[in-house]
Parts: sequence; structure tokens; C-alpha cells
Amino acid sequence: MGDDYVKLNIKTYIKSSTKEVYTPKLHSISAGAGWGADYGDPQNYLIQEAYGYDNAYYSAKYTNISSVEENENNTELLNDYKEFTRLLEEADNIVDDMDKRYAAFAKAEAYMIDNALVIPQYCGDGWTLTKINPYSMKRAVFGCQNNKMKNWETNKNGYTAEEMEKIAAEYAAS
Repeated sequence: MGDDYVKLNIKTYIKSSTKEVYTPKLHSISAGAGWGADYGDPQNYLIQEAYGYDNAYYSAKYTNISSVEENENNTELLNDYKEFTRLLEEADNIVDDMDKRYAAFAKAEAYMIDNALVIPQYCGDGWTLTKINPYSMKRAVFGCQNNKMKNWETNKNGYTAEEMEKIAAEYAAS
């Protein structure tokens, strides 16, 4: 991608990205969107970029695709979003065969990536806590509970192999 497709207008300092960039819809690329799933179905992630859905968070808050007025410059992009949304709806209607459902969502996701409706990237940072009892950590399948370092047992000297064996046995017995 050269500047014939993407032109960057970078502000080096802003006080509030929400007030100064996202709300007035001055962004072309959003690099800060991300969250964990609320439930274990591909629809939970993919529906967020659907066209014409009021509750599709990313398309409402970041790409704003549903509020774009069609013109000769964006017809192809809007058609790609509409096709992606059609594929999502088709996949979401499959409720009696999970293999077919997941395959249909995989097809929709591939379409989304192949047509660059989103460009997946990851840039993570965070805190790390060491010398913990791993059995005291939260074990949530979805949501952000696993990121909360609350009520974790720690030992300033770490744990010996014998201590960990005992902790593991107690955990397995509970």
C-alpha cells in the first residue's frame, strides 16, 4: 500500500482521541479497537463489523461504515461490507450443525480479511505478576476476569517444586 491508497494526516498530540478524532469521525484507521468475547461463538466477534446494524460496535464507533453516504468513490467498499454482512447473516442462521456454522463464519471472516474490511494487528502491553500460585488465579472462559490480579496468592520467595505439588494436589481435591 502506497500513498496512492492511504494518505496519513498524523496529529502528534491530542488531549482526547474520543473527542478530537473518533466522535468527529476524522480517523481513517483505528488501531486501538479490541476487547474479549462475551460468549463462545464466532458471531460475537464478526457481527461487530456488520453493515447496517445499530449494535455492531466497531462499525458504529470506529469504521462508521453504516453512516457513509454512497457515491462513486465508495460503492465497491459498501458492496463489500454488504456482502460480508450477508455472509454473516447466512452463518448466523445455521443453528442445527455447529461444524457448518463455524465453516460459514470462517468463510465470512476470510471475506472480511481478503477484502481488507479490517486489517488484524495486535500490540499488547500490560503488567506481569511473578511468584504466584497459579491455582489462585481466575479461570474465566470469556470476558476480562482473567486479567484481574485480584485475590491471587503470592510468595515473595516463589514456590518450591514440593510446595507446588502440594498446592496442585489440594486444587485437584477441591
